[in-house]
Amino acid sequence: MCETAVEYAPNYKIWWTFLDLENSFDGKDYVCGRMLQFLMKTPECEENSDLRSFHLLEMLLYRVHLSIITGRHQNAVVLFQTALKSENDTVVVQHLTTSDRCLAWLSYIHLIEFGDLPIKFYDPANSNPSKIMKKEPFLIPWGKTEDVKTNPDALLAIFEDAIRSCTSENPEDDEKIVLCLPLYRNMILLQQLLERSEAAIEICKSLLKVCPVDCQLLEALVSLYLQTAQIERACDAWLTAFERNPQNAQVFYFMCKFFILQKRSDSIPPLLQAFVATFFECSHQKHSPVELLRYFLNFPMPIEFTPPSYKGCFAEESLNQQIPYLWQIYCLYQSLHGSPEEATDAYEAALGAVMQEEIVQHIWMDYLVFINGRVVRSNNQAQEFKHFTDLVNRCLVTVPTRYPIPFSTADYWTNYEFHNKV
Repeated sequence: MCETAVEYAPNYKIWWTFLDLENSFDGKDYVCGRMLQFLMKTPECEENSDLRSFHLLEMLLYRVHLSIITGRHQNAVVLFQTALKSENDTVVVQHLTTSDRCLAWLSYIHLIEFGDLPIKFYDPANSNPSKIMKKEPFLIPWGKTEDVKTNPDALLAIFEDAIRSCTSENPEDDEKIVLCLPLYRNMILLQQLLERSEAAIEICKSLLKVCPVDCQLLEALVSLYLQTAQIERACDAWLTAFERNPQNAQVFYFMCKFFILQKRSDSIPPLLQAFVATFFECSHQKHSPVELLRYFLNFPMPIEFTPPSYKGCFAEESLNQQIPYLWQIYCLYQSLHGSPEEATDAYEAALGAVMQEEIVQHIWMDYLVFINGRVVRSNNQAQEFKHFTDLVNRCLVTVPTRYPIPFSTADYWTNYEFHNKV
């Protein structure tokens, strides 16, 4: 019946039903091969190119996973090499979008290093080959130099091949470079583990010319400076990024976090003054930076409060895009310089206002760390500990665990990754 269906009315869902009904390795592998051919022959149009690319990536990884769980590790490597390294139109890589090519190459490197596919893509409750549940870039989990199994030079050469493949032999294309950042970040991590700091620093600097406000790149550069005991250069990296992008709330927030870790939190109040001053005319003469932050965030202001004028070069739309990071800045500042009650109120207000899932999770973690610190310092630890445990429970109950799978509004999976961190 499935043979008839895929002959007369082929689509991805029917092919997947066909795959599910097969029981043997040979049968499933044969259907996987036919599915990949079907997807590559599907006429490409702008509306479905991302979906087709995702289906190709999903099916390639399914086929590789099939070989892994049946002990055919070398076959899994060959499947990747065939899909990624050939240059004619009959191979999978030529039909993937740049971002999906990056994920395919990273999955290949993860396989040769750890003998398995990245767990980030799948539901950990299901160890069998399955659909991709979550499609996002990841860092290969090298913890120390000994974790690197492949010859380092050979591994770096694979990264170079991957970057060439993903930039279509045009490494100067800024748009392609941005899409290839997941590959570059892993390459920088590898150089750092191999203690090739100078090479990694040069990669970071060249990438920051294209992506000057990418906080992950800035964190990587700062980490490399710290690794080589160049603490002042690490500080200068954040200060330079802030000076060049003085109205970027995300850069300012990450810079403040860095100074806290370096026990230089006393430098944050003047920096906050400088940050807020970039938005207003003569703001420092009448209002404190915290007052203006509250004004940004639509807190009720005293009746005598007269907001200063925005600077002419400032677009209010730009501010609205940064509101989630302004909430993080406000909470961070109140936790350092406000009273415990003011800090608690700030976190509670932020949790009620911010909608972006990732930032909500960061606010929750910062909130829990702050309250945990209060428990440690409290004279009435029993009461504070009860408050802390209630807050943890509230966090676990209110943060969602059900998420839609990519390109679907009907199918969901359960993801406890954040809850496990808590």
